[in-house]
Amino acid sequence: MKIMVCLRQIGGANAVVPVARSLKESGNNVVFYSQGVAYQRFCSDLPLVSADSIEPDKALDWFSPDVVVSECVAPEENTIIPRRIVASAKGRGIFVVVVQDFWASGLSVVWESMPDIMCVQDKLAKELVEKAWPGIAGGRVVITGQPAFNHLRGVDCDDARNNLRAMYDLKEDWPIIHYSGGFKGIAESVACLLEALNQLQKPAYLFVRLHPRMTDPGASSEWKEEYRKYQELVPGLTHGKSVDTSDKRISDLVNAASDVVVGAFPTMIVEACYLRKACLSITNPAAQEYYEMETSGALKVFPPVALGCCYGAVNTEETVSAFDSIFSGFTLKDAQEEHFVSDGQSANRIANAILDRYGQ
Repeated sequence: MKIMVCLRQIGGANAVVPVARSLKESGNNVVFYSQGVAYQRFCSDLPLVSADSIEPDKALDWFSPDVVVSECVAPEENTIIPRRIVASAKGRGIFVVVVQDFWASGLSVVWESMPDIMCVQDKLAKELVEKAWPGIAGGRVVITGQPAFNHLRGVDCDDARNNLRAMYDLKEDWPIIHYSGGFKGIAESVACLLEALNQLQKPAYLFVRLHPRMTDPGASSEWKEEYRKYQELVPGLTHGKSVDTSDKRISDLVNAASDVVVGAFPTMIVEACYLRKACLSITNPAAQEYYEMETSGALKVFPPVALGCCYGAVNTEETVSAFDSIFSGFTLKDAQEEHFVSDGQSANRIANAILDRYGQ
């Protein structure tokens, strides 16, 4: 079987590339069609054909795929991937599969054509798709888990913790707390975290790691302003130690080593759920407004919180209460095991769904 795999954004590519590998390993002929930041990121690793160089119809003529598999991240108007390639493929009667990388992803605009099946990570994602796209109900939305996080299956958190402690000489037996993110309202969110920790008077090692869009020299004026607010507003930690690190290469290590992962709406909290870690989403009006804008109003509550897999707080009092529960051992692991499947087989489930349903 010949399969065309389409990728445009990094998050979407991280969801479909493992599926492509699984399909290739089972003997299928896989070709890649790409544009945007995914092309720039993967062009040295994968044999990509640029969607900016060849139109969808010509690409389909050239490759003659039996199946088209596409991501669906932020499908702005007139983007080739995913909307135009899906419409062109459906117009030719080609079997189309869309893999969703995040809850509500792809639902903010009207698609000209619906895929034959949509692969999503859990029941909440399925409900959101079927609500937004009533015409795709009836078994066409398939819960498969999230292939972008397959690699977390092999993460040894104890080993990561030992490595991080040795790397930064963390000798005290204090919990490691990782604040991750670069969202609107981050200054207020981090300030709330520090105020709560200072009230609790429980020593901890705190790693605050900001998104590069806030700290890079080429950051936009909008994000530079967020960083300035963060520097001005955030108080110091009175018990424990704030660990200063800006090394982008160790983000995964810090997250795997942490006892508690905190942020507003970061991917690292989602990863923490797969790693069965205690986590906390601290939001505020600025962060909430930006989040609803990013998800086009489809989501009001961060899914890990809505699913009972992560604590949520909007002020210092609620943050203190969440940490009281976390430090008492209530980490919400049961809910995480139910909603965040981490058996490493998500890509294979999608590949099997494609092979099982093709031609039906």
